[in-house]
Amino acid sequence: MASLTEMPPGGYFGKALLVDLNTGSAEAAPIDESVLRSYVGGAGLGTWLMHEHCPAGIDPLDPRAPLMFVFSPLVGTPLTTSAKFAVVAKSPLTGRLTDALASSHFAIAGKLTGHDAIVLTGACEEPSYVLIDRDEIRIEPAGDLCGLPAADAEARLREQHGPAWRVAAIGPAGEKAVRYATISHDGRHAGRGGLGAVMGSKLCKAILVRPRTKVASADPAGVLAAAKDLRTRSFGAATAKYRNLGTMANLLAFNAISTLPTRNFTAARFDEAPALGAEEIAELDWLRAHLPWAERQEDPDGVRERVRPGSTVRSERRRRGDRGQRALRRARPRHDLDRRDDRVGDGMRREGPDRRSLAALRRCPSAAPSDRGDRRPPRSR
Repeated sequence: MASLTEMPPGGYFGKALLVDLNTGSAEAAPIDESVLRSYVGGAGLGTWLMHEHCPAGIDPLDPRAPLMFVFSPLVGTPLTTSAKFAVVAKSPLTGRLTDALASSHFAIAGKLTGHDAIVLTGACEEPSYVLIDRDEIRIEPAGDLCGLPAADAEARLREQHGPAWRVAAIGPAGEKAVRYATISHDGRHAGRGGLGAVMGSKLCKAILVRPRTKVASADPAGVLAAAKDLRTRSFGAATAKYRNLGTMANLLAFNAISTLPTRNFTAARFDEAPALGAEEIAELDWLRAHLPWAERQEDPDGVRERVRPGSTVRSERRRRGDRGQRALRRARPRHDLDRRDDRVGDGMRREGPDRRSLAALRRCPSAAPSDRGDRRPPRSR
């Protein structure tokens, strides 16, 4: 194995591990530095490897069609959010080149086997799993794992082989070559394109990797400084929306720049997106958890709602509206709900109280109560 001083700069090992599942053999194939610099990242390098190793016109579920786990130059460095990799193959859904991006400990362990990519070709003779330890591989029968969900298979394999191993596995859908099956690892999923079906077509239930080396960087001090700065900013105001609202916080931004997949990718904008924004959902979730609920009543229009004993549906709606506004103001430290500036996506800059929460509450008065019970806001004194 090459020493660290012989590795290409910039976080690469300069080689891919080619695994032939037909024979159980493996070969470390060198990758020229010019290729690594021209095809950056897991998806980029995976595209080049597909053109090198995938026969033209082959069916995605043909055993000769390669399945690749490809790692970027940042994987294995101290940089936060860098534990990502791409699973690259021909999609059984589209018949075209696809990549499924994911992040987990599997990315780091796979890269630190000493390879920039792991390429599987061929198919096992029986349901099996593959262990990769540096340039050595071992194929073991997986008959006792067949039919297990991916998470259960992963847990059993790590219990059997040890916690140092990381696992990417398929479940029953992948085994049956369902064309939208995913590849699971550490509770995460490489889901795009149905690449779990490609793995299932190779009778490969799981792939196990164990880290054995370290990756060199061209400027270790610079990488450490960048990692420290990125770690500080990743817990700052710029990422607060993800911590509070999750990645749904990007929905309105994507809609504004026409990159929101709509109606099965037939459009890039959705007119009703503002009603699905993360802030709107957070408002309703908070109100449903904190407003008091009691028995159900039916109004003359046939709508059943939860109301307090002795109240009517219409009076309950008015009461909820008043209490909802006060509850939103108290919720302000968690979600800045009653004052919103620069709302991306609706083309307007608004300052001051936002009254849409009241309208939303009135549109959805029949929502079921939270299973956390009646958490009515404390009375002001």
